[in-house]
Amino acid sequence: QTKPRVAVVDSDPIVQMTSGEKFPTLVDPSEVPLRRHTDPPFKNEEAVGRSDLTPPRIYPIGLLDTYEVVNDAGGGDGAPYVVARCALTDLVAIYDRRVDGQTLTFENSGALWRDMLVMRDRETGTYWTHVVCSSARVRYDARSSSGTALRPSAACVL
Repeated sequence: QTKPRVAVVDSDPIVQMTSGEKFPTLVDPSEVPLRRHTDPPFKNEEAVGRSDLTPPRIYPIGLLDTYEVVNDAGGGDGAPYVVARCALTDLVAIYDRRVDGQTLTFENSGALWRDMLVMRDRETGTYWTHVVCSSARVRYDARSSSGTALRPSAACVL
């Protein structure tokens, strides 16, 4: 059976592999100070974070293994952003969720593009690649199937 192609980005198809409903999405996660955390990250567990926020936010890779797409907000202005991790490629990116004055809520679409995670926004149903790759380098540049781009946010791997 051939999987349906739902869109094309940079001449490569986005292929629907399974229903996106099979993947949980985290929206506005609770912030728990590390001293009160009942299940803190392992001592040597990798995490991705936003050190530009007050207080800084961290997302352990274990959390991102369960929730590949996390919709959050932070900073003085409560700017909305999405943390996306493709478990197949181990690539993580953080993007501003605001596009053309609208805040989008992202989820795992169940589709792949170049064997990588494809997000879908709940508001418009648009498919978004979480990275755009070429053979020589990886460029963090989330794009929709219509070519609209998300703005990357500051991130660091801990």
